[in-house]
Amino acid sequence: MLASHPSVATAQREAAAAWSDIGAARASRYPRLNLGALLTGQWLRVGGQALNFSTWAAGPGVAGTIVDGGAAESQIDSAEARYRESAAKVVAVVRASAQHIDNALGATNFAQARAEPTQQALRVALLSLRITEVPWRSGATTLLMLEDARRQYSRAQSNAILAAKDRAQAWVGLVRATCNQGLLSPRTDPEN
Repeated sequence: MLASHPSVATAQREAAAAWSDIGAARASRYPRLNLGALLTGQWLRVGGQALNFSTWAAGPGVAGTIVDGGAAESQIDSAEARYRESAAKVVAVVRASAQHIDNALGATNFAQARAEPTQQALRVALLSLRITEVPWRSGATTLLMLEDARRQYSRAQSNAILAAKDRAQAWVGLVRATCNQGLLSPRTDPEN
């Protein structure tokens, strides 16, 4: 899950780019061979006549710096430092993503554990209300006892609704922790 997490993938791509910068910096120390100058000439065509200039190049061209005062080594050191920084960023992003996912899983487990007892309390309160209604209809209990049972049932309903809401929010938090925010946007149909 962490390997495919968007922030981890982004950090890994940045580290790979920094690694390739090291190779580019090392390659800049070596001479460059230009094969494009193998055979070229300058011609000028004016009024249907071709004039030939004497600027010709034949053979490959080689260009390179002989003495750069340590600039190439400095570029390599700089590229290596950027790579070390991006590699450290990958580690930090993996740790932060793992912590965020772990927190979201903990919240989901806690919400699930809270939801089950509230559902049981709701069932017990409903049974208590039904049991209290029967004697009240026959006049064996007072209206105060019936209203107390209704109040307890109403409180159990509220607690069950809050627990279900917390469970749904924890699930959404877990999905957000494991996915990119942009991927969670609703799909839009261009025809609608």
